[in-house]
Amino acid sequence: MIQRLKKESGFTLVELLVVVAIVSIIAAIALPQYTKHLNKSKAIAELAMLQRSLKLLASDTSLFPGGHLPFSSPRNATPSTNGAEYGDLTADDMGLFNSNGSVFSPANGWDGPYVQSQYLDSGTSKFIDPWGTNYWIDFDYDTGGGVYIVAVVSSGPNKSAVNVYDSDNIYVPVGG
Repeated sequence: MIQRLKKESGFTLVELLVVVAIVSIIAAIALPQYTKHLNKSKAIAELAMLQRSLKLLASDTSLFPGGHLPFSSPRNATPSTNGAEYGDLTADDMGLFNSNGSVFSPANGWDGPYVQSQYLDSGTSKFIDPWGTNYWIDFDYDTGGGVYIVAVVSSGPNKSAVNVYDSDNIYVPVGG
C-alpha cells in the first residue's frame, strides 16, 4: 500500500512576519498623518465653538472681549483696532468664562458663562489648543493682501506666538 502524504495548508512563519512588518510600516507612516488631521479637526471645532460663544456674548452685551464693540462686517481694509490681541481667553475682561463686573456684568446683559469650564486644561486652567498653546482673539488678524478681520486663532502645530501670522495658523472669522 502506498501512503499518500497530506499537503499541509497555511502560512509559514516567515510569511506571517513579512505581513506583520508591512502592516507595521504602513501604520508608522499613517499614524502621524492621522494624528495631525485629528488635532487640526479638534482645533477647528473648538474655534467654531469660540466663534459662536463670542457672537452670543456680543448679542447679549453689545461688546466683544476687552470691551471692544462688535463690527457689522468682519472684513476691514485697515486694522480696526491695531494691536488688540488677547492671548488668554479665560481672563476676567474676556467675558467668556466669567464676568468681572467692570466690563461684563448681568447689569449690561452678561448671561454667561459662554464657554463651559470643562473645556479648560486641567493643569493650567487655560483654554488651549491641541498643541498646548492658548487660543487667542485678534481684532486685526492679517489674512494677507491687506485684509484684516476679527478672528479667533490657534497658533497651530508650530506654536507661533500671538500676533505671528503664518500659514500654520488656524483661524475662524468672527463678526458679521
